[in-house]
Amino acid sequence: MTAIVRDASMIARLSIFKGLAFVVVTSLILHWMVSHYIDEISRSRDFYLKIFEDFPALIWRAGTDAKCNYFNKTWLKFSGRTMEQELGDGWTEGVHPEDFDRCLNIYLDSFKNRMPFVMEYRLRRADGEYRWIIDHGMPFYDLRGQFSGYIGSCYDISERKAVERRLEHLSAHDSLTGINNRSFFEAEVARISAADVFPVSIISFDLDSLKVVNDTCGHAAGDELIRATAQVLRKVVRSGDTLARVGGDEFVLIIPGAGRAVADETVDRIKQPLLATTLRGTVIKSTSHLERQRQRVRNHYRKRSLKLTGTCIVRSTPIKMSS
Repeated sequence: MTAIVRDASMIARLSIFKGLAFVVVTSLILHWMVSHYIDEISRSRDFYLKIFEDFPALIWRAGTDAKCNYFNKTWLKFSGRTMEQELGDGWTEGVHPEDFDRCLNIYLDSFKNRMPFVMEYRLRRADGEYRWIIDHGMPFYDLRGQFSGYIGSCYDISERKAVERRLEHLSAHDSLTGINNRSFFEAEVARISAADVFPVSIISFDLDSLKVVNDTCGHAAGDELIRATAQVLRKVVRSGDTLARVGGDEFVLIIPGAGRAVADETVDRIKQPLLATTLRGTVIKSTSHLERQRQRVRNHYRKRSLKLTGTCIVRSTPIKMSS
């Protein structure tokens, strides 16, 4: 009976030992598998970065703390800085001061809400020039669906921005004189009306005999007359006023906050330099009667002073401006 008890006790101990051994071995295997799995995930997570190293776009990556932890070679070549300098918030040192706050707010707000973003800002290139870039940021997740940070790509759009600025300038400026055009004038009137800025004076100028100059001296001489007039007006107009060419021979001047006295003073101030300005041109030699006629007209308009006639409107009351 005693032998049977000893045998049962031995069997129980062996069973416990086997159980413990199984647990230990299983734990070791699971630990190895988990470590291997984590290592594979880490290698898989970073594998795509090798693909992006020489990608033509500027690539960046940020962790869950919103701090950047990777930049590709293209980014580092563009910035002329090392990886260590750019990591964390270091990259923000290259953002133009005027764009910094807006750029950082978009970045952090998007990060907080786990939303993609697109933003444009100026980033300093290695040669010190600020270039416009467009930055696309996108949240990414691990295999378990857990948020892992952001990855983004940037492209230089400086040439596009230059074209946009040029088109914007052309849409609001007269191509012949460089001053504001009719579209800008109408938009400014609408803005002033909506803002209820009163009093406001609008002075309208018409060139004398522009058609005669065009018909007898040619449109080149007429264009010269228009440009010379715009140049004179630009010099005497105050910085807060709006000068525009709204027609072939018509100019307007908007003076916000100006009553009748200021408008009259402005008209007098503009007339003096116009009276002292002459139209210069090139003499064209000709022996024909018609060309001699045209030559006399050309000489007449070259020697005479620029002359404007027009009206001044303060609110809605027209005031005649004497020639």
